[in-house]
Amino acid sequence: YTEANTPHSKTADYTAGVQCYKYHPNHYLFTDFIHGQFGKDNIHQIQNTAYLDGLNTPILIETGTKGAAAKELYNVWANDYLAKYNTHQSEPWGTKSDRAQLLADMMYDGKIHFLIHNDTLRKTVLDQFRAFPNGQHDDIIDACSYAIHYLKDKGAGHIVTAGKRRSADRKIRRRRR
Repeated sequence: YTEANTPHSKTADYTAGVQCYKYHPNHYLFTDFIHGQFGKDNIHQIQNTAYLDGLNTPILIETGTKGAAAKELYNVWANDYLAKYNTHQSEPWGTKSDRAQLLADMMYDGKIHFLIHNDTLRKTVLDQFRAFPNGQHDDIIDACSYAIHYLKDKGAGHIVTAGKRRSADRKIRRRRR
C-alpha cells in the first residue's frame, strides 16, 4: 500500500503495507505489516516488496486522489515501476473513518485477526488503532481498510497493499549472483 504521491518525492511521508488473507468465509488475517518513512527510496522499497510477494500476488495502490490525475499517477506506478506485477488501483472514497467502518465492524465481530511478530511494529499498529480517528498517523488502518474492502468486493482470497518487506534486498542480491 502506498499513497502513491509523486514517485520521486523527497519527502518522507509514511507508507504502510500489509498482506491480508481470507482464510474462512468472512474471516481475515493481516500479517507482514510494513510501516516507515522511505522518502526518495519509496520506489525501490515498493519494488522490493513486489518482488518478495511474487508476480501473481495482487498489489493494491491507492493514489490519494481521484479522476484523471489519479489515473495518471497510477499508470506511472503500474507501467513504469511495477509493470510485470498484478497491480490494481484503489481511489480514495469517503473519509478515512468511512473506509474503516467495515474493518471496525468485523473486528468487533471477531472476524479480523492479526499476526505481527515484531514487538515494535505491533506497538505501532496498536497505537494507531487506539488513536484512530484522531491520531497523528493512520496509514496502517487505511491500508487494512482498503484490503478488506477489496477482498470483500472482489471475492479474492489474498491481497497485498504495497509497502516494503525487509528481506527483499538480500533476496534480490542473491538472485543477481
